[in-house]
Amino acid sequence: MKQKIKLISNNNQSNSQMLIEQLNKLIKEDKSCNVHIEKDDNGVLQFLLFQTAFMKSLAETYSSLLFIDATYKVNVEGYPLYTVLCQDSTGKGKPVCYIFVINERHSTVKAALQKFLDLNVVVVRNCKVVMTDKDFVEMNILRQILPSAVNLICIFHVLKCLRQKISSLNASNICKTHQKDIILDLVYAYDSKAYETAMDKLEGCSPPDFLTYFINNWHSCKEKWVYAYTKHLPHLGNRTNNRVESHYQKLKFYLKPEMHLHEAFENLLAFVHNSSQTSAHAALKELKEPSNPKCLVPFYGELINICTNTAADLIWDQYGKYKNGSFEIMVNSGSFVVSCSGVSHIVDQGVLDCSCSFRKQYALPCQHLFAVRQGLKRDLFEEKMVDERWRKINLQKFNFKSFVSSGESSVSAVPKSSSQKFVNARIYTDKLASLLSQSSDNEFKGKLNIIQELIRAWECNEDVVLCQKENAVFVPFISDLVKRRHSKTESQDQKELPYNGDNEVGKKYIVNTESNSGEIENNLDMNSECLFEAPKAEKRLCSNIVGLNNFSVDSLVVPHVKCGRGRPKNNKKSSFKCAAKKHDAKDKLSEPRCNVLNSLKKITEATDFRSWLMFSDIQDLISHNMLTDNVINVGQELIKLRYPNVVGLQNVLLGSHLNFQKLYSPFVQILHCGRQAHWILVSTINAPPSTVYVYDSINQDVPVDSIPQICNLMNVSSDYLNVIVKPVQIQSNSVDCGLFALANALTLLNDSDPTKVVYHEEKMRSHFISCILNRDFSNFPVLNLLQVPRALERHQHIPVCLMCRQSHLLNFFGSNFKALYQCGYCKCWYHEHCKMFHENFSSQKLCSQECYSEILNFNNN
Repeated sequence: MKQKIKLISNNNQSNSQMLIEQLNKLIKEDKSCNVHIEKDDNGVLQFLLFQTAFMKSLAETYSSLLFIDATYKVNVEGYPLYTVLCQDSTGKGKPVCYIFVINERHSTVKAALQKFLDLNVVVVRNCKVVMTDKDFVEMNILRQILPSAVNLICIFHVLKCLRQKISSLNASNICKTHQKDIILDLVYAYDSKAYETAMDKLEGCSPPDFLTYFINNWHSCKEKWVYAYTKHLPHLGNRTNNRVESHYQKLKFYLKPEMHLHEAFENLLAFVHNSSQTSAHAALKELKEPSNPKCLVPFYGELINICTNTAADLIWDQYGKYKNGSFEIMVNSGSFVVSCSGVSHIVDQGVLDCSCSFRKQYALPCQHLFAVRQGLKRDLFEEKMVDERWRKINLQKFNFKSFVSSGESSVSAVPKSSSQKFVNARIYTDKLASLLSQSSDNEFKGKLNIIQELIRAWECNEDVVLCQKENAVFVPFISDLVKRRHSKTESQDQKELPYNGDNEVGKKYIVNTESNSGEIENNLDMNSECLFEAPKAEKRLCSNIVGLNNFSVDSLVVPHVKCGRGRPKNNKKSSFKCAAKKHDAKDKLSEPRCNVLNSLKKITEATDFRSWLMFSDIQDLISHNMLTDNVINVGQELIKLRYPNVVGLQNVLLGSHLNFQKLYSPFVQILHCGRQAHWILVSTINAPPSTVYVYDSINQDVPVDSIPQICNLMNVSSDYLNVIVKPVQIQSNSVDCGLFALANALTLLNDSDPTKVVYHEEKMRSHFISCILNRDFSNFPVLNLLQVPRALERHQHIPVCLMCRQSHLLNFFGSNFKALYQCGYCKCWYHEHCKMFHENFSSQKLCSQECYSEILNFNNN
């Protein structure tokens, strides 16, 4: 059935013409990029592939492991977006290629991936492992075009598929639970013997139909998902496609289903540009002199001079195992057999390679290599023991400045929506943040004042004229730099004075011709550089788009209607739509709620809150659900508007990664306790040193996962962190903890005591909504009651590490568990990984060589 082709009304240009314009802009800005367009006999676009120069350099360096997956609902035409991802030396997933395909049929996907390999021959030679979900089309294609690479299946998809199959069986819940536990044992089986043992258990408790299904579909490809058969592959510890899923989560902020293909391509370039800025900043941090306390240890300092931080930390963990382990070494036919904990591994004669899984997965020195080198009296570490992908020299060879500056070209066109404007503006704000982060403290303060003054002027709907003072590096007085005039004078004439510098094109100064602007004209030095300069004139480059040389623009057709896809049509609907339908089936939204919802949507689109609140956040706020992190951040910003000098109130998402900025003065901060999905308030206002007050609307002990956030946030000067839970009002439901946290923060900053206030809980949510609408956070309504249920006051003393000033680190934060030990001599607390020395003496743990010597001398005397 033939599809109808429609034109998009934009200066009488079709979708294909605007797409070609975007491609030409990319070619002009990035001479070394790869762009390929494939069409059928009717001129219909089959797939569009592109790589920037930076993405190509990533593919050349880090192509030993690739992640391949597709995402959907990124354009009106229904073209799925395939992404090829790699893992760089900092442990982050980076895109090396993007491909828009018309469908997911075997012929289309194979042609697209084959073209990627043709343009990147080094990938065919270097790629060892490819990670996908169990997509038979992708697996068959990769088997044909990359025969030397091993295709691994994401174990998350394996467990999900098998658990769904077990849930559909006609068996008791106990039997199903037992089968799911066996499946987990199969996935994580350490060796073939453990896998066979789990298989015997599965055969003994599974019906014949499920057993046949498992043997035919999963047992036959166990080398792709069972740990015992994949642990010696160089997959860098990856067994899932989580890196791609995380990448798509960030990408969906830029790509929307209502965008046309040319708009999606433009915003995708903006996303790539932002990612490049992030990569450049991360590389600069890696190349700068490290500030990690572990660098004081000579061995770690040697590692960090050669390897990236990620590689150095992995080697450091192996070094710790070597220091705390016992090894038996035997010589056998020129090689070394190293036995540890009943497991033997073979180290080669040159003591550069080992047969253990860590060495095979990461290509980094392991504990067995350290043990053999110690026995041979050789240096524990050599540079050639580290694979080239982990060395810092790779970060130096990337030319980030040559990376495509897609955002600069995209801003020239008028954005069609507020989301596009936000995306285009964010490109430059990210650049600004990157430059500010590299400035000194004094420069940072001065430049930040300039930005704040600029924001204030724009909020007042004023125009701003910027000029540079003569021979000034940075101007501490904002009034000398920024001269504003109200927008009502917008129609007044302006005069452009061209700059006459040597070999400069496009520089100009704009001064007002009215008398009140004479101060600007007098202070303007024609020999000084302008703060903002127009882009230099460029010669139009010849197109190097692969595949565009044999046909004209008119012969390319991008279907406006949605293209057919190779996936089933009964796709799962989004949770928001399902929730809306369910609500409509129960009862329609009342007219007042609809009005409030529409008012909230309008005000968030019209203010700076548009960057935080989404429609789903507003829906949760109206529907009496728990407040999301976006809503809490908006509440904190409203508090900052009322109390500009408040310390704290940082983005709540920083807590889960322990990335809070350290605060040295009294502060207030809302924290999210992920284990309970609960909001609390912490503060050091009127608190003694190394003491924090916790305002929790649930009567409970201090949430365990809030302690590391508090230690990350405040300056703990003693060996113990004193936590005091205040007796504040208890919430009567399970969803208003965020409202109580905001109310307690507002009361505390209002010089009142939250332990003596009784909030009108039924009016708290409506009051908060009105505050968002009015952009003015007033006090929450209170009741004149003497007694209400309150939390019990609790005191807790929590030890902190002498080195990192942290407490116990739990797995909730995505890091390994790090227990605290108390030294038997000096009584200080420390993490094992924070101290170079960790020994036991008479069942006492000692933190340093000095303590060990002192207690040894004491016992001898």
